[in-house]
Amino acid sequence: MLTAIRRQSFLQQLLTLKCCCCAAGGAAAIGMAQPVTAQPILGDDGRSLTYLFNKALFDGAPGSVNDPSATKLGDNWMEAVIRNNGTGENGAGSVELTLNANLDDASGAFISSVAFNLIGTFYELNVTCNSGAACATPASNLNYDSINMSNNVRGLDLELLFPTSNSPRTDRLDGTDSVSFTITGVGLTFNSFNEVNDTKQGGLDKIYTAARLQGYDDGSSTLLDGPTEPVPGPLPLLGGVAAFQASRRLRRRLASARLAAAKPPAHRTT
Repeated sequence: MLTAIRRQSFLQQLLTLKCCCCAAGGAAAIGMAQPVTAQPILGDDGRSLTYLFNKALFDGAPGSVNDPSATKLGDNWMEAVIRNNGTGENGAGSVELTLNANLDDASGAFISSVAFNLIGTFYELNVTCNSGAACATPASNLNYDSINMSNNVRGLDLELLFPTSNSPRTDRLDGTDSVSFTITGVGLTFNSFNEVNDTKQGGLDKIYTAARLQGYDDGSSTLLDGPTEPVPGPLPLLGGVAAFQASRRLRRRLASARLAAAKPPAHRTT
């Protein structure tokens, strides 16, 4: 009888270990979240994209001189709106790109450049700055997969450049300034900007667009249409549910085993 009880106790421990490992493994497998990147916002008319620069990469810890948290007026530092602008002559497509800064003017922060990725290769793009004090010369740089920015952002295609001089400061893209461009190229549409960076040369991947922020207490940072890191979703909760259900089944089995062990053996009758 004692040998049988010891054997049963060993089996219970083995069952406990097996169920716990299965529950933990199932929870981990179900709860794995894939990296999530921000997606451009499609306009209601289906002819435009909007990027919100709501994440910042910078050197140093939060609260350091490079931390730009205090320089934005709301949830983001800037938005970019890219809208179809009809089709030009000889099949050239045309888009209007508008940048709306959302910076605290008193902080001294300003945008010095913005870079985008393009779907396909456009051998020639004509970039014209339409309005806004920040129109600069040269206003653009087209260099496929080769435009790099600080904080390990690499492999972008099209860069727009803005004044950085403190004299006159009114030329900078700062405060709540807006600047508008018309960009034309054969086959170009708003959706041509719906692309992530090329990371053959390393750097952060799945980056749609980036901007350079400077001038605040001598700080600088790189703004993104974030996030760039894995974001936990509802899947870990499902893993927890699976573990709970496995645990409940285990308790039931152990309870049945205890009852069977405590029950006296049946007497045979002749």
